Amino acid sequence: MKIKNLLLLTLAIAVSFTSCSKNENVKPKEEAVSILGEWELYAAEREVTEDGKDPVVTKEELNKDFLSIFTFKADGTAILKSYDEEKEIWEEELHTYEAKDGVFKLVEDGADENESGYYTKGTYELTKDQLILKQTITEEYQGKKSVYKYTNKLRRPKK
Repeated sequence: MKIKNLLLLTLAIAVSFTSCSKNENVKPKEEAVSILGEWELYAAEREVTEDGKDPVVTKEELNKDFLSIFTFKADGTAILKSYDEEKEIWEEELHTYEAKDGVFKLVEDGADENESGYYTKGTYELTKDQLILKQTITEEYQGKKSVYKYTNKLRRPKK
């Protein structure tokens, strides 16, 4: 009788260890995707369409003249570092930004939101390693309409 009880106890212990293994079908939690941190501009595209003319597309890829790094902080500020080849120095500009539900807004510190070149409002697409900013500006001058579409592609810097 003691041997039977001992065998049952041993079997119960063995079953409890083998049945407590991890379920391999459970997916690991995905990392939260965030705009926070450092992003380097690696490609840009501009498409200009003027009334009655075919669109003109200009593309730029990362090169020495095109170095820009954005750092987005949790407090809603961003720093844009750009390399000035003539001066051979990095220049910094402080911005404020909002990025929510696919809508993006970036304003240079102290700038009027209506002033051209200092204000960006558009959409964004975000993955773990890539941020795509898109902006469309429509202007009318002397009765002719022009549409400017900008696409800037940023990625996490390689360390």
